[in-house]
Amino acid sequence: MATVKYRGESPFVNRANRKHHPSDILYQIRRLCGDRTEIRPYDQAGEVWCDEEVDAVIITTQTGLHREIILRSLKAGKAVFCEKPIGESPAETEECYSLARELNLPLFCGFQRRWDPALSQMQRKVREGDIGHVQVIRSVSRDSPLPPLAYLKISGGIFHDCMVHDIDIVTWILGELPSQVYTVANAQIPEIADLGDFDNVVSTLTFPSGKQLYITRVT
Repeated sequence: MATVKYRGESPFVNRANRKHHPSDILYQIRRLCGDRTEIRPYDQAGEVWCDEEVDAVIITTQTGLHREIILRSLKAGKAVFCEKPIGESPAETEECYSLARELNLPLFCGFQRRWDPALSQMQRKVREGDIGHVQVIRSVSRDSPLPPLAYLKISGGIFHDCMVHDIDIVTWILGELPSQVYTVANAQIPEIADLGDFDNVVSTLTFPSGKQLYITRVT
């Protein structure tokens, strides 16, 4: 018997972008697990942290809340699976992983595109040399239609919320990190400019092996 626990309305719920109600999530759990799953709803996150029967926490809140929930979950002795990004800065990210290492608890950052069958196959073929010698990769991404401004205000920005996928998937495919990065970004949509964010980005990443990645990302 698996026990799945979720929190209802709480200060950590993303009210600005609640496309999926908790009941939708519970429906999916029931559909996948059937009678093997016992579901216990909680109203406050603190109840989950105090529950000794809870072994792990899955975090899918807005970006700005990831660090706080990760740290509180780890301190409560829970393993953590968090959607990207772990934090809003390198310092926040290192703080979370340092605590996980100190407490000897798993902290896993989830990038869902790695589980896309087509991308998984591409990664395998590149690593095994089945498609020849890779010299240049071009990644072109568009977010259409434009996300609601209420969401953009709490998204963490185009780099944390969007472009991180392009960078992660290519570094994962190639198996190396860039040694040089050149980026140009601006905002041509006034509402996004008012947020201090960008709506289009062009980047060139050069890797130690000489491979190059060109990213064009437009909101």
